[in-house]
Amino acid sequence: MLSKLLVRENTTRNILTLISGTTIAQVLPIIAAPLLTRLYTPAEFGLFASLFAFAMILSGLVTWRYELTILLPKSNKSAFLILRLCFFLVICTSILCAALIFLFSFGIKSTLGEDYSLGVLIIVPMCVCLVGLYQSLYYWFNRVCCYSLLAKSRVLIGLSMVATQCLFGYFEINKLGLILGFAIGQAVGVLYLLNSVQLSDNFSFNSSKARIYVLAKRYINFPRFLMLAHVVNTTAIQLPNILLSSFFGTRYSGFYILLQRVVGSPISILGGAIGDVFRQKAGEQYSTNKCCDIIFISTLKKLILVSILPFGLLYAFSPYMFGVIFGEEWSKAGDYVRLLTPFFFSQFVFSPLSFMFFVAEKEKQNLLWQVTFLCVTLTSFFIGNEYGNDELALSLFSLAGMCMYTISGYMSWRYSKGN
Repeated sequence: MLSKLLVRENTTRNILTLISGTTIAQVLPIIAAPLLTRLYTPAEFGLFASLFAFAMILSGLVTWRYELTILLPKSNKSAFLILRLCFFLVICTSILCAALIFLFSFGIKSTLGEDYSLGVLIIVPMCVCLVGLYQSLYYWFNRVCCYSLLAKSRVLIGLSMVATQCLFGYFEINKLGLILGFAIGQAVGVLYLLNSVQLSDNFSFNSSKARIYVLAKRYINFPRFLMLAHVVNTTAIQLPNILLSSFFGTRYSGFYILLQRVVGSPISILGGAIGDVFRQKAGEQYSTNKCCDIIFISTLKKLILVSILPFGLLYAFSPYMFGVIFGEEWSKAGDYVRLLTPFFFSQFVFSPLSFMFFVAEKEKQNLLWQVTFLCVTLTSFFIGNEYGNDELALSLFSLAGMCMYTISGYMSWRYSKGN
């Protein structure tokens, strides 16, 4: 009994350590936002938003999702070989991305605008490479239970990113200051974890290539099936940044990424914490009883009760708050928040419950939902572009997103009943 209790307490401590590191890393950019909005213009934020969106979409490709398999082998030596495979794939795919950007830079510039020159675009594959390396190292240290190290790396990334972005803004390196700060933050995280690998592990990078090939073939279903779903999901999340910049100008995507940082991050932190509890209880009940509708309804009620007052206040006061806190030129971001409040509300309520797709082994239905959400996002912005109205585009996106997350909630409820 004592042994089981100690294991449970240790697991809880590990979870809290990771959550605390992630929370601090996400809160730092929010705290720094009022300063950054006075150092950078909405157009400069918008350029960063587009480059960041491209980097996040491509980062889902560079590891081919093999980083997920680092947790699976029985021996650490095999897992380390997969880590080496991930490094190889990240570097090769990043070089390929750089080559493609070099070849098509003129077409990208003519489509997105003069701001997207080759010198600017070439930062994207650098960011993609760093994000891919960090993801791979993150799963390795997750495997060997170095949770404190992972939490510290997250905090270091947040601190170094915010500090360098402020410094670049202060010295008026405004055009690329935000994206360079992001890249430096990722580089600090990668170097910190790489240094820890060299200190704590005795495995050589000069390992058998034949064994790496065997492991790549053994887990071939990960790139075959999971890569597409991940890219579709990331594209749907990041697409508004790209489309606002392309259709209406970089300053409009600047407004959007600010509200993502200020409103979206707290939603993901709180929703993720509630979702973690739901996943554990729902998975346990479903494996035993093949249903978990009681815990589903209970969690749904809590999510609704927790969200009504904050989202009501957000809808009522966001246009005034943003102008006061971030500067008068950012007041339009507050108007965007009001338009997107229905979307944020439904996302907060139903997104944590969508884990039922995986509990009930409905991966195909989840992919179909992701593709549909991507399509309705595209449609919303194309209609807004047709009428030359950015607020119409966001209103349609908000309405469509609310409907899609409501559908997701209904499907999740059906799956929780065992249907």
